[in-house]
Amino acid sequence: SIPNKTSSMGQTFLHKVEGIILSKIEDENFGVSDLAAELHLSRSQVLRKVKAESGKSVNQFIRDIRLR
Repeated sequence: SIPNKTSSMGQTFLHKVEGIILSKIEDENFGVSDLAAELHLSRSQVLRKVKAESGKSVNQFIRDIRLR
């Protein structure tokens, strides 16, 4: 039961991250530090959490969303 809970929490986190990225899609300078500020987390926490949940770096994750 714990892996599912962790997975669903991770998906919730990624949905939140995706929403923030989409809301800032016009800002070509939006990056990891800006995302961290929006999430009220440290830059290193954001890097670690996005990598753990998506398997991608934050920059890759942002780029993939922008390319959709």
